[in-house]
Amino acid sequence: FLRFIVFAAPTRLPSLGVGSTGHILAAWNNGEQHIAVEFLPADKAAVTFVKQNVRSRGLVTWRGHVADLKRFIEDNGMLECIHGNSA
Repeated sequence: FLRFIVFAAPTRLPSLGVGSTGHILAAWNNGEQHIAVEFLPADKAAVTFVKQNVRSRGLVTWRGHVADLKRFIEDNGMLECIHGNSA
């Protein structure tokens, strides 16, 4: 979790929790956009994005290294969710 915070430098604080496996959970919500992250051992993360488009709601999942997560968020147009309007 802390490695992602350092790499992504979000300006919006997430909602935090702990899953039944003991992994840290973080969620950002920005209107119709939602990012939910489960931080796994060995600096890995499992992510689910929910994004409302003009026609429908889209769901995207990703799993990888936390250092690559910010890029994935950017590539999917979800940066505003962790940075608010200042992105």
